Amino acid sequence: NLLSRSYSSAMKKNTLLVIFLLFVTASFSQNYAIGHRQITWIDSSRGNRPVKTEIYYPAAIAGDDVIVAPNGKKFPVLIFGHGYQLTFSSYQWLKDSLVPKGYFVAMPRTEEVLFPDHSSFARDMAFLATAINRERTNITSWLFGRVLPRYAVSGHSMGGGCALLSVQYSSLINTVIPLAA
Repeated sequence: NLLSRSYSSAMKKNTLLVIFLLFVTASFSQNYAIGHRQITWIDSSRGNRPVKTEIYYPAAIAGDDVIVAPNGKKFPVLIFGHGYQLTFSSYQWLKDSLVPKGYFVAMPRTEEVLFPDHSSFARDMAFLATAINRERTNITSWLFGRVLPRYAVSGHSMGGGCALLSVQYSSLINTVIPLAA
């Protein structure tokens, strides 16, 4: 059994808390435009595995490669894994809902194949928390000082299962929100 009963109970409480906070935040937060960047980070710990990622973020103006909203505010990150035989583009509703309310949404584009490796996808999701966390403290990065050290992982179907698996690979992940895992 991968998850102990106490861990499972804590995760249920965290999931309910996050869902509640998302609704409260959505009710009272400022609306931002949606910025977008496509980045391929390299995971050197796994043979230089490329992790192609679509990142959507709060911006002053909508568009590709625009600056993060210039109010000095820091934003939390949701890493979202796609379902089996689906791609990130199937989940545009998620970025359209969360980014205007002040969330970074990172969607890995790995394992978009007929026979995906679930362990690799889970590791990719965990790696993104590490990569983004490293960039938030890198003075030369576009993410410098703009990201809260709060990382949630989520996903639908295969991505939801991989979100659950990803927590064993990163201590940075604070919350897991599986959808039909």
